[in-house]
Amino acid sequence: MDLDGYMVAVNDNPLKQQILGNNFAYRPYFSQALSGISSVYLALGYRTKKRGCIFPIRCAVMMASYWG
Repeated sequence: MDLDGYMVAVNDNPLKQQILGNNFAYRPYFSQALSGISSVYLALGYRTKKRGCIFPIRCAVMMASYWG
């Protein structure tokens, strides 16, 4: 997810086309992860209607510029 809550990548989920591009900022795990709180969240997918277990954690990516 990006910082606005939009799903920008999905790994190995057969329903990824239903998930990509959706906004999940309304889910409690999103704001918790942004605050640095890791948790376990059991949810029923709004679009997929599938149960899931989410392990949200904030990830920071360090980007480096390379000059050739």
